[in-house]
Amino acid sequence: MDAPAGPKMETVDLEASAGDRTIPLRFYRPVSQAGLPLVIFSHGGGWVWGNLETHDALCRHLAALSGCALLAVDYRLSPECRYPGPVQDVTDALSWAVDNAAGLGIDATRLGVCGDSAGAYLALSAALAARQQGLALRHISLIYPALDPGCDTASQHRFAENHMLTREAMQWFWSCFVGDEVPQDAAPSTISPEALSGLPAVSIGVAEYDILHDEGMAFSETLGRQGNDVRLHSFAGMLHGFLSLPVEPEIVNPALETIAFDIREHLLGP
Repeated sequence: MDAPAGPKMETVDLEASAGDRTIPLRFYRPVSQAGLPLVIFSHGGGWVWGNLETHDALCRHLAALSGCALLAVDYRLSPECRYPGPVQDVTDALSWAVDNAAGLGIDATRLGVCGDSAGAYLALSAALAARQQGLALRHISLIYPALDPGCDTASQHRFAENHMLTREAMQWFWSCFVGDEVPQDAAPSTISPEALSGLPAVSIGVAEYDILHDEGMAFSETLGRQGNDVRLHSFAGMLHGFLSLPVEPEIVNPALETIAFDIREHLLGP
């Protein structure tokens, strides 16, 4: 069975100017009306692979189900471009979208970020950077997020092999992204809890049989202790990356609807 194709909708490939570089983007508009909220999406792939095409179907589903416009970011990949380069690309794409809201036909007061796996890390990092810049977001959606370069949780060891994403592969991805030594500010798992207070609403989705399961759970607890509005969704029986795999629709569709519901509620609500 082939991986699910996304619904048809208006899409436009764009480029954001950011200093001496350009960032490729793909803009999804699920309905024709102007003034839609906007979700900035960062794809997974261990910061090493992936592009606008690999996550096109997922982006289409999220845009269609949420009713929000979506802007996918084709950030620079590691190890050629290591931390903080990919984070800067997503952050700059977010700023560019705000500056070009009128041309995009979006409402820059209703913004969210979303990403899967390594892209969830980038979405969170962009949200933290946006707060420092005084840019208000309404929602952060983290789908089976990669957050802990230590790769030493119980789920990392329990599902280290034969569960799609291996512990050895994740360690290699982190080394490609940050090098031999993790910069102090590069790991969400080691950010001071105080720095994580006052965030917009956060939704975290974890897959049951995923090496990243426990770090998503732990991060949800940390955010909750800081008084944040956090929703945790655990997708039973699922492997890492299942939203982009050839999974039966009756299995994957409820998960997509759950994620999209949170986005829609926080961005299309009052």
